[in-house]
Amino acid sequence: TCLKQIRPPPRYVAGRSAMAKDTEPSGYRCIAASIEGFIQQVAVSYIRTGHFFYVSGRLGPDTDGAAVDAKLIHKYGVDVSRWSRALRKQRGEANLQYIRYGRFFLLLATHGVSLFFEDRCNEPLGSITLPTSGD
Repeated sequence: TCLKQIRPPPRYVAGRSAMAKDTEPSGYRCIAASIEGFIQQVAVSYIRTGHFFYVSGRLGPDTDGAAVDAKLIHKYGVDVSRWSRALRKQRGEANLQYIRYGRFFLLLATHGVSLFFEDRCNEPLGSITLPTSGD
């Protein structure tokens, strides 16, 4: 597949995120193995499902990527089931996806109400400077 899993998935509790703390990894697969896989996942899976708003960033050279992944996934409730995403959509809430390749990451959101829109200054998906294979 295009994405690597951080660690084996933890036990799931119905209706809740699998993470107990914001620093523990979840079963959410967010690390792209290649730039091609990154682009494919964003273009084919996320944009197709209405994830038009985004925040992009680069991790510092000494930043623990796994800790940042876990924190963002937990804070924005990214690691939820398909059923939870459908319920959010029905209630007018935004759904989010997170993906990282090397030190470059994207946090993408659909239309709706979310902490994401309160915390981040974001624009509809447009021109993004993608990382090169050396990033």
